[in-house]
Amino acid sequence: MARIFTVIFCILLSFAATGQSRLPYKKRMSMLIEKKEYEKVLSLLTKIQYRHGNSPYTYDRRGYYRANPDLYYYRLKARFEIFKRDSSEVALKEAMKDYAHAHVVSKDYIWRKDSSLHKELRDLIASRAEHALALHKLMIAEQYSHFLAVAFEDTIPAYRKIYIPLYDVHKMFSASELDSFARQEASFQILSVRELAEYLTKGLSTDEEKAWVIYLWICTHIHYNYLAYEVNQTIDQAALTTIYKRLTMCSGYANLFLELCNYAGLRAIRIDGIASGGKYNNWEGHAYNAVFLNGKWRLIDSTWGAGSNDYKKYFCAEPKEFSKTHTPFDSQYLFLDQ
Repeated sequence: MARIFTVIFCILLSFAATGQSRLPYKKRMSMLIEKKEYEKVLSLLTKIQYRHGNSPYTYDRRGYYRANPDLYYYRLKARFEIFKRDSSEVALKEAMKDYAHAHVVSKDYIWRKDSSLHKELRDLIASRAEHALALHKLMIAEQYSHFLAVAFEDTIPAYRKIYIPLYDVHKMFSASELDSFARQEASFQILSVRELAEYLTKGLSTDEEKAWVIYLWICTHIHYNYLAYEVNQTIDQAALTTIYKRLTMCSGYANLFLELCNYAGLRAIRIDGIASGGKYNNWEGHAYNAVFLNGKWRLIDSTWGAGSNDYKKYFCAEPKEFSKTHTPFDSQYLFLDQ
């Protein structure tokens, strides 16, 4: 008799376990989060991704997550709670990435779903940016500010300092002084592309100096929006927006260089085509510039310049060498016959 009761009990337990596993995924994840079993949440999400033929490492491009922002939310919630529990920087970076993906699917989804999580994450990132800036860790401060600009659409966060030039902009510059000036922030809030062009080029006598300062300022102040690139997000790449947000993609770099040159009295054009050598080393759509100096069109790529350790490499590049990695849609812009 005892054996019969044992068998019946085991059968009931198996039915209970089966029922638990067949619960709708939202309910199951909510239960796991309530129990603070965050690793199990991540494991369940991984299973859901594989079940829909999607690798956990490529869900940013396509798949089940894009149609189900709830999955981003649960992954974000689990990662953020792990970060708070373990002070895991890896978990925080993953949470930031998931927030960015959820933002692409639905801009205000996380805010509507869990406004406290939305505020807590934003306040944390803003405080980290402020702290990094106070310690003069400018690259780290920029990385956090980029995330705020992409995921929370902050424009010129209040913690960005305005740097005052170290010398009079009207004096004649040596090469080193010119480079140093181009890397400085304006001592006033820039309200238009024209104001920035006038600030950068005032007192400069040659077109080469003007073009170089404009190019170097863009390379050292505007950063590539890798998050938007990774999630295939369409962003505003107008010149003024690029100045305000300080991050963009290739069209934003090209548009800003073109407009600054126009206001500085330089002849410049935007060139559209394809280029190879980016993050994935594939031929992809690309935009860059050419500026007319000393009777010749000189090729400029401020996007690649910003990502290079050698800024001069992509300023007035030699056309034959440049054509190995850049192909314009209109062959006249190769400038090989100059």
